[in-house]
Amino acid sequence: MTNRPLMSFRNVEEAWSSLNALLAAKPQPPQPVFISLLSAVSRMKQYQATVSFVERLHSAGLSNHLIVMNILVNSLCRTSRTDLAFSVLSRIFKIGLKPDSVTLNSLVDGLCRDGDFARAVNLVRDMTSRGDPADGYTIGVIVKCLCRSGNSDMALEFVADSEERGCSFINLVVYSTCVDGLCKEGRVDEALELLGVIRSKGILPNNVTYTTLIHGLCCQGRVDEALELLGVIRSKGILPNNKMYTAMIHGLCCRGKCDEARALLEEQVMNGIMPDVVSYTSLIQGLSACSRWIEVKDVFEEMVNRGIKPSLNTFNVLIDGLGKEGKIDEAQCIFDVMVSKGFEPTTCIYNSLINGYCLHGQTKEANNVFVAMIEKGCSPDVVTFNTLMNGYFMEKNFGQARLLFFEMLNRGLKPDRITYSVLIRGFFLSGNARAALQLFYKIIAYGDTVDEKTYAIVMDGLCKCRRINEAIILLRNLENTGVDLDVFVYNILINGACEAEMFDVVMELLHSMLCKRVQPDVVTMNAIIKGLCKSGVVSTAYELLDTMRKLGISRSDHTYATIMEGFLKDYEGSSQMSPELSAKQLSIVATSQDQSEATAGILVAARVARQRSLCCFLEIMFSHYMQVRKERKHESNMYSRGKCYSAGLEIDKLGPEIQSNSRGLEC
Repeated sequence: MTNRPLMSFRNVEEAWSSLNALLAAKPQPPQPVFISLLSAVSRMKQYQATVSFVERLHSAGLSNHLIVMNILVNSLCRTSRTDLAFSVLSRIFKIGLKPDSVTLNSLVDGLCRDGDFARAVNLVRDMTSRGDPADGYTIGVIVKCLCRSGNSDMALEFVADSEERGCSFINLVVYSTCVDGLCKEGRVDEALELLGVIRSKGILPNNVTYTTLIHGLCCQGRVDEALELLGVIRSKGILPNNKMYTAMIHGLCCRGKCDEARALLEEQVMNGIMPDVVSYTSLIQGLSACSRWIEVKDVFEEMVNRGIKPSLNTFNVLIDGLGKEGKIDEAQCIFDVMVSKGFEPTTCIYNSLINGYCLHGQTKEANNVFVAMIEKGCSPDVVTFNTLMNGYFMEKNFGQARLLFFEMLNRGLKPDRITYSVLIRGFFLSGNARAALQLFYKIIAYGDTVDEKTYAIVMDGLCKCRRINEAIILLRNLENTGVDLDVFVYNILINGACEAEMFDVVMELLHSMLCKRVQPDVVTMNAIIKGLCKSGVVSTAYELLDTMRKLGISRSDHTYATIMEGFLKDYEGSSQMSPELSAKQLSIVATSQDQSEATAGILVAARVARQRSLCCFLEIMFSHYMQVRKERKHESNMYSRGKCYSAGLEIDKLGPEIQSNSRGLEC
């Protein structure tokens, strides 16, 4: 027998040797010695071996002890043999022993691991009704498992029932777990109501509770409410912790409120709480999404100067943002710096770099990254193949995209929803609408989920093939599923119908949108205006400008350019429409609205006219614009006046050019 203490073994074989030696000893050691040995094996997490040890003790008549039974129950539950563990519970009662909280906790833990939550709750109720204790651990395990599995309602019912039974272990930890569960299920309002219940019971919420709520609000984009809650926390004398600041900074950046996020980070530093790499990465991501690259550089340098090392995610955010912005050379440079610093690129980082190249038509470089990725031993995933296939399809390199798809299958990767969407779009781009539709309907036939985006791709493909009626049928099928459609889907069909000059269908689609409370946007109206102008119905298109005003839709440069093209087309093709009437019509409509928008509209219209060498048209419009501008000079507020100033100067500069050009041109 080894001289090493029985409570410590290097491996299971050594423990077996010790057990055999103890059983052969004369006289035999007392039972507590064997229990100590069994406990040591259990702590090694060798649960199957522990069960074998108990069986050996049982054959020696040394297993009739509650500690031994509890160790056996725990080992069986840990190896997903909970039913056998309940057989042990029956044996405990049979030999006259009384289960304790350790027995109950092991069984509850096993049931929760198996996902049998209802049985776990019933077990606790049965045991407590018999007088067997359920401690705080028991309550905590059930509540945590229920909430993590998305059964917050069952957790709250269990807590309420436990309180009615006089359980004294319903504390802040239990309630905070319920708050966390509700937030993760997206039920933040109910979580806030539960916060009120907690306070009414005289339990003071702590940083953990508030952090969970702030994170939940930010995840739903309710950053203003999260800021209000942060103010409440400060007013109660509770100092926000790092997790709370991190959640707030991330939430603000996701909503594009980078200035507020940066101010909050500075407040965090002033309060003596050093921000971590997660906070800085969130701020860098928010700034890069707003194309504020100078500030991105400043924040990155600030982070490094404060001794905070960038993480892989920090580099991924930079590479992804630069790639999407078209700064692919800078993205590659960041990648090279990351590698030189000893970081091992992940699949996600390689995907970001590949995506950057593909977005800007550099599939050769993207493929080089793909090859290097494999050579470095980093396995590509479905996202990698989806990104590359989409890049090749956009370049109409259908053969290479096809080869990639088969390589993905050969690697054992299963196509996902995005894969099918990429393939469907690729088939439409290649002119093979039949293959695209066959794949689409096959996905539906196999019972796979087809979301709104996939429907949109198919409808867009059909519209481009002038198969509008088929696209409308798909839209009605999608509407019947109860899915809330956004304006993007309707815009695809409206644009297609306008291109095909099917204006009765356009009006039907607009009616459907309004009935479903989907607000048309500037893209919707621009498509209709373009279609009407193309069909020569400029007067109706002209009226839509006023409709846009009534609907609160801002006109874009494209709106004015399109309607201007329509007026010019009518003017050039008709002897009945005078240039003065056309020019005044357009400028009156434009200047009747917000002055900054009016200036932009007139400026665009002027450029179009100048490009068409219609200088008399331009001169009349310029003259009328200056007259209206003078009349309305004192009506606009300072902000609008400031916005109009630079654009107004540009129009002012056109005056001499108009005069000089008009002398040499006949209108």
